[in-house]
Amino acid sequence: MTYIVDIQCSKSDSTSFIPLDELGLSHDISEKEAKVYQRIYQLEQIAMNRLPHEAMLKETLSALVSQHPALRQQTGYLFYTKTQTHNTCFDDHWLQKLTEACGLRHWKSVTLSLNHCASGLSAVHLINRMYQNGETAPAIVLSGEKSFAPDLNKMTVGVLGEMSAACLLSPQDGQWEISASRVKHLSRFYKNPENMSAAEKRAMMGDFYTGMLDFLRTETLSEPEIILPYNLNLPLLNRVSKELGWAEKLYTTNIRQTGHTYCSDVFYNLLTAETQHNFKRALLFAAGMGVTYSSLGIVRH
Repeated sequence: MTYIVDIQCSKSDSTSFIPLDELGLSHDISEKEAKVYQRIYQLEQIAMNRLPHEAMLKETLSALVSQHPALRQQTGYLFYTKTQTHNTCFDDHWLQKLTEACGLRHWKSVTLSLNHCASGLSAVHLINRMYQNGETAPAIVLSGEKSFAPDLNKMTVGVLGEMSAACLLSPQDGQWEISASRVKHLSRFYKNPENMSAAEKRAMMGDFYTGMLDFLRTETLSEPEIILPYNLNLPLLNRVSKELGWAEKLYTTNIRQTGHTYCSDVFYNLLTAETQHNFKRALLFAAGMGVTYSSLGIVRH
């Protein structure tokens, strides 16, 4: 079995929630663009972290380890999941140094990137498979990114925010049991959309929607009480949830309040949803260009 033991996210004193009309400098958002995001995508504000990238991750990982000090004496695996290939230095072993600085001196660290936000849940799926194959060591999925240029901080269907997350997993026990996990990849859409022809883009967007429907129809959990999606493209999520009869179950609070926080979305959504709703069964899912769909079914343990 695989269990979610704990989730920690960026602390409140290092995180600010900035209204869209104040993001002109950091996100290069014009007044006209802000109105489009507000009207069509119902965005109100996004999360921004005052700490540099590595410090943002260290703060959250340290908080997780402090809650579970026995991890310092154990061996384990840390997976840092990310979307950008250019925001970390691979030649100075920064991730292993970060892992050791947080007291996890016996742990192995690795970066996992599918170049999109489904990487976070895909890492959980990988760890779930490891446990099914006999692995017994704890694992942590770490996420959170900061863009280095304003024009990379926004997308057509959403605005990027900054939030780190650390999710502790175990094959022994935990708060949530992972009842199933799935990942599906549509390899024919491997190109960067910027390099696609107009016909290829139309085909991808059509197949992206139908592919998501097909993926979620064979969802990892029967009769979930709440749906915790990634924080991007609210009109699409509403359309999908309506088609699947989930309109009243879809959790969208953080889409409006934090923006799209890369691979951290689903972890932060689970953490906050627990404080706002009473549920025992949840479906988590994310999707990314590539195209990849990832999902988890979880049951309170």
